[in-house]
Amino acid sequence: MKKETETIDGYERAARNINNLHKSRMNRGITQRELSQLSGVSRRQISEYERGASLPSVKNYNKLAKVFKWVAISKTSSRSIRKSNTSNILDDLKKLEPVKLPEAVKFTFEEGHCYSIADRCITDREENKNREAIADYVFRYEGKQGIHHMFREIRGKWTRTYTDAQLIGKKIIEEVNDV
Repeated sequence: MKKETETIDGYERAARNINNLHKSRMNRGITQRELSQLSGVSRRQISEYERGASLPSVKNYNKLAKVFKWVAISKTSSRSIRKSNTSNILDDLKKLEPVKLPEAVKFTFEEGHCYSIADRCITDREENKNREAIADYVFRYEGKQGIHHMFREIRGKWTRTYTDAQLIGKKIIEEVNDV
């Protein structure tokens, strides 16, 4: 059995109705005083509900529900029902498989081998056109330091580092001939 002081907190539909109380009252064309007389809820409490200063008790909500023809909170919708709904949700969550995160992408290179690395994926049609441009920057793999793959450009001898995340989406070609 409900306590007279229990509020509608936790009753989603009832909370939505109270949040729209002012709008509902205005649509009916009645004042707070008239609503008070029709429902038996004090005008001061109606004002507080409309301002969001407080939530009505289940008893007062049901009085307003009669006036606006909302679904009343029945005596069977007690805390035990809300708790069982919560436990059902928790049970459902426990049955769910955990979200499987994708494996981290890892690139492997062999020390001393040469690679060309293009900044974007190249389609087969474009590959012949851009092959020379890609080959302009050929890197020799020097090893890995922490998360960085260390490369040295074979002509200019400048270095470049890439992490595995930075290599995603790049076109990597192992060069057969050491230039």
